[in-house]
Amino acid sequence: WLGSLSLGLSYLISPVIVSWCRRKSARLTAIAGGLMASLGCLFASFASQFHQVFLSYGIFLSIGVGIARESANLMVGQYFKRRRYFVEIFVQSSLGVGIAFMTPFLSWSIGIFKHWRAGLQLITCALFATFLIAVLYRPASLYHPQRRAILHLKTQRRKIREKNPVNNKPPFF
Repeated sequence: WLGSLSLGLSYLISPVIVSWCRRKSARLTAIAGGLMASLGCLFASFASQFHQVFLSYGIFLSIGVGIARESANLMVGQYFKRRRYFVEIFVQSSLGVGIAFMTPFLSWSIGIFKHWRAGLQLITCALFATFLIAVLYRPASLYHPQRRAILHLKTQRRKIREKNPVNNKPPFF
């Protein structure tokens, strides 16, 4: 039931993470989520009692995975405007492919080292890739063909806003 708790908690925090990413940076949120997920798995590899596994795997790892997943989904939405439905199909189907490959990888890593601690530490290295990928996230506006014109309009809008201050933050919920 610990695995179910982990998956359920990662989906339970999704609305909060999406609203956080809308107000702040999705890139920094993904970096924090990747780091939190890999550290949660590393802490679980050193756990010797159930409450330590519960905290590290059931809570810490699941929150990190939820943060990384939701911020990655938001980044996909920023990058792909026209064919977003096709990319969403690919991303959602990759979840099943990831589960199909990670289960034998976990069994292999535990079997090759003859101990579950070393196997979980190898999984930690694989989870650390989410942190490294999140570091490489860039805003989609950097690649827009009319980037200079958009930046000019933003600076003009900012000058007008300085004269008339208006709070345009999106609501948290």
